[in-house]
Amino acid sequence: AGLVPAVMDIDAHASQRARRRWLAGRGLAAPGALLAWFELDAGALRLKVLQDGATLHEQEQVVELADAASDVAAAQAARRIAQALQQFFASAPHHAVDHVLLSGPGASSRGLARRVGELTGFDAVTVDPFEGMAVAPGAADLLAREGSACLVACGLAMRGEDA
Repeated sequence: AGLVPAVMDIDAHASQRARRRWLAGRGLAAPGALLAWFELDAGALRLKVLQDGATLHEQEQVVELADAASDVAAAQAARRIAQALQQFFASAPHHAVDHVLLSGPGASSRGLARRVGELTGFDAVTVDPFEGMAVAPGAADLLAREGSACLVACGLAMRGEDA
């Protein structure tokens, strides 16, 4: 039938699809832009440094963050993010990034993007993969609060679209 089997990590593929769409919609996919993409979820902080669609660096730390709704959580996560960036800069020829992008369940901590920006000196933005999409009225409020945690789900929902 002409089919060729392939093994792939569907989570990585789906999040990459949603990430490309969001970056293009925000105008952050400029040629040569160096992006530090942090995913904060239960027990882990993941950093991907991206440039021109390629992953230059990946790093994962096991972390236990405080309750995401607290100011303590935002301060703690911001410090961890600043430390991860310093580790990257120490091991790479780069000494700055154009943007720090925050996604995952922990990214919704109140004031996190502001704190990260203050600590690092870099523009920090919380990613909303549903930004610019039409969503059902009943889902709009939920996605406004929790959208950043749904990057993979957004990418899966985009199947069949060229992103």
